Amino acid sequence: MAVGRLGNSSRKQARVALAVAGAVLEPDEVVEAVVAGKLSDVPAVLVLTDRALVLADERQWRPVVQRFALDQSLQVQGWQDDRTASLTLLHAGQQIAVERIADRPLAVEMAQRIRARTGG
Repeated sequence: MAVGRLGNSSRKQARVALAVAGAVLEPDEVVEAVVAGKLSDVPAVLVLTDRALVLADERQWRPVVQRFALDQSLQVQGWQDDRTASLTLLHAGQQIAVERIADRPLAVEMAQRIRARTGG
């Protein structure tokens, strides 16, 4: 259902990254929210589940896949302009930006959900 909330172009652009993310989820893990954008100019997704936040992209041969615990060590910052949004994850001294998120309301919702779960 969460993927169904993405716009058609976002869903089409992120289909490989969604498959990569789906492959690393645990069998009974529940997806709560998804956003699609670009990570270093490569299509990527952020998937919020009942257990973690998963980042996956579609880099050929070696996709980026990171799983973040939903605790105080994870922070999220968000920005938006007239057309797109960006979410920046701050974790263990690392800064990871998912940019050009076309579904801005979903990006805002994702940031709020992450903050609610991490106390940030």
